[in-house]
Amino acid sequence: MTKLHPALDLDLLIESDGQSISIKGSGYTFVAMVPTLGALIPFAKIVWPMRKSFPKGYAVQVEWRGLRSPLLRS
Repeated sequence: MTKLHPALDLDLLIESDGQSISIKGSGYTFVAMVPTLGALIPFAKIVWPMRKSFPKGYAVQVEWRGLRSPLLRS
């Protein structure tokens, strides 16, 4: 897989079935902000199987009500 440019900036809103997730970040670290834990489950089901295809050095964290936890680190 081609390595992404390190100056990548991302500000993305994903909406599906009444749930929404905001993904923001720059460089190599991105944060998925979930308004409810119910929104986290569908997002995790999509992202978790793809975890091995993320480029090396990138990380995704999940934030809910100010609490952050790593979801993916490659």
